[in-house]
Amino acid sequence: MECLQKHDMIPKCGNCDETIRRKGWGIMAFNEPTSKRILVTGGAGFIGSNLVDSLLADGNHVTVLDNFSTGKMENIQHNIGRSDFELITGDIRDYETCKKATAGVDVVFHEAALGSVPRSIKDPMTSTAVNVVGFVNML
Repeated sequence: MECLQKHDMIPKCGNCDETIRRKGWGIMAFNEPTSKRILVTGGAGFIGSNLVDSLLADGNHVTVLDNFSTGKMENIQHNIGRSDFELITGDIRDYETCKKATAGVDVVFHEAALGSVPRSIKDPMTSTAVNVVGFVNML
């Protein structure tokens, strides 16, 4: 097998025996195609919900953590009731919620954030709490 490190725009594989698949918004490396437990923060937003659909289509179990401050239930409504989909309505600023959401997860796609420069100027404390403290909680 040819080393995947030679491919354009793919990060160093770390192991030439791995296969790398490009799908949707992310790049995931697997030794073999198996189902993963994946958390998507901000999974009800535009980018997050499209990522969720792609991950589910690939046979993964997906958990979404979203507080719906900017995300929309309509973006993920079609996944409610699936056995491979879980929704946690919560906030990344809450450390205990982050611990619960990441328990038993193989991969985290952290898409939750408060965008908008005007919003960050109007309310810098909330923007900082979500975008910095929330990020640290997800680590």
